[in-house]
Amino acid sequence: MTMKRQGDLLIIQTTLKKGLTKSKSRIVAYGEITGHKHEVVAKAGTIVFDDIPGKKWVCSKDGFTLVHDEHASLQFPAGDYEIRRQQEYSPQEIRLVAD
Repeated sequence: MTMKRQGDLLIIQTTLKKGLTKSKSRIVAYGEITGHKHEVVAKAGTIVFDDIPGKKWVCSKDGFTLVHDEHASLQFPAGDYEIRRQQEYSPQEIRLVAD
């Protein structure tokens, strides 16, 4: 199982969840502070799916690259991946990590 981090994202190789909606964009998250984006760059055999807020899925037949202006690009082999915004705990709330 592959598991990597890029900024405020956690990417986990897993089995694709059923009932997802195909995303209209390959942008999986925007940086909260800088406005930069995390984007899937791949051939046509890669599909990004929407889930609940803060979570996306990627199904890739040829592998893909996750790019961001302020972080090193990450390479992923063919497979299914869950992309989550990381969370942090504070006494007031559990909140998404700001990138």
